[in-house]
Formats: sequence, C-alpha cells, structure tokens
Amino acid sequence: MDKVLIDIFLPAINRSFEVYIPLDSKFYEITPLVSKMLSELSNGLFISGEDSILYERKTGNILNINMSARQLNIKNGENLMLL
Repeated sequence: MDKVLIDIFLPAINRSFEVYIPLDSKFYEITPLVSKMLSELSNGLFISGEDSILYERKTGNILNINMSARQLNIKNGENLMLL
C-alpha cells in the first residue's frame, strides 16, 4: 500500500504532528482514524470527535471526504489542519 507523510496542525492545542496516510483510501475513512490517532499522540489534549474535518492549511479548503489522497494530489510534506 502506498502512503504519504503529511503534517497535520491542531489549532486546538497549537501543535503539528506528522502521520502517514494511505494514498488510495477515501478521506471519510482516513479522517476518523487520524483524529483518534492525534488524540492519543496529544495525550488527550485534543479530543477526537465524529465531526472532525480535515482542511488544507494554506487555503482553508475542506478536503472532499469522498476522494482519496491520490485523487486530491496530496504529496509528502503536505500541510493539513484538523478541526
């Protein structure tokens, strides 16, 4: 399985984390997994929720949850934000 390393910023705690995500999974699958993972990595400072959404950090655009990282042309080092 192909993966990319992305940087996800959590404004709630003002920290970023690097995580690998699969290129071919849809974001409706990736977002809850990343949200739970970051809750654990932040030692509970960030609380995972069902309504978490991933955004492009530069533009603030919401990522289409029905598309994969490959379809969205997400590359290694991409900066995203989780709210």
